[in-house]
Amino acid sequence: MELLRSDLLLQPLTKHRWSNNQTLADLFDLKDSPDTNLERQVLTLLRKRVLSIRQDVETAMLTVRCTTPDPVTSSEMADELVEGLKTFLLESQTSGTSELLRLAEERTSQAQAALNRAELQLRDFRERNKTIISAKLKMEESKHEREVTLQEEQFIQLKTKLEMLRLTWQQEVDLINVIQPAEIPRKKSWPPTAAAVVGSAFFGFLLAVSIAFVRHGIGTLAARDAPGFLEFATHIRALNRFLPGLALLLPRHARKRKRPSSPPAPLAQSASDEGDES
Repeated sequence: MELLRSDLLLQPLTKHRWSNNQTLADLFDLKDSPDTNLERQVLTLLRKRVLSIRQDVETAMLTVRCTTPDPVTSSEMADELVEGLKTFLLESQTSGTSELLRLAEERTSQAQAALNRAELQLRDFRERNKTIISAKLKMEESKHEREVTLQEEQFIQLKTKLEMLRLTWQQEVDLINVIQPAEIPRKKSWPPTAAAVVGSAFFGFLLAVSIAFVRHGIGTLAARDAPGFLEFATHIRALNRFLPGLALLLPRHARKRKRPSSPPAPLAQSASDEGDES
């Protein structure tokens, strides 16, 4: 999991052009600036928003998930990341195992050469001494035989270890077994449509109930002509300039400001004048 999140495997993804001929920077509309490095931005985005790795506790199986605005790019990125991990592990194992194989083959060759020399010395001794009579020659022949036996046992052990090493290397060449390749998503993973609809409906219901309670309380105060209600209504109407629709909390008769009534115009003296004339 740490290798999959490392710069070693993520850096090739930052410059890779996918099937839509876009890089990750183009896909997420990232722009380079003098203060920040574009590659560092993409790496941060990969770790925080794009890449998700989970491991099953019982099976130790890894699940790699990539989330991008383009579903095809998401599947390509997941496959590319897993292939990069397989290549890295294979190269690391091959370099280390190749050195072990070279040393084991070299040591086995040396043991085989020592065995050939011991067998040759024993054969030469027996050809020179076809009839062994003395005890000294008998002891020397036993010494050559023990040397041959010792070198043969050592050669067999080294040869067996070499074959086991080769067999193990062939079996462990493919360290990562991909059970299921990445698939193109059939639907968006975020935002969840069903959860968004349910959440919006629940929030709208709570908002409507709250507004209903507030309007009922304000209507009760207006009906009782409670002290301070006129000042409260004035503040609500003033705030309505910044929060349009806030005045709807007030009763209909209190939403508009009452204009002060103008004083009655003075009556003309026409009536008295007409009386005088008559």
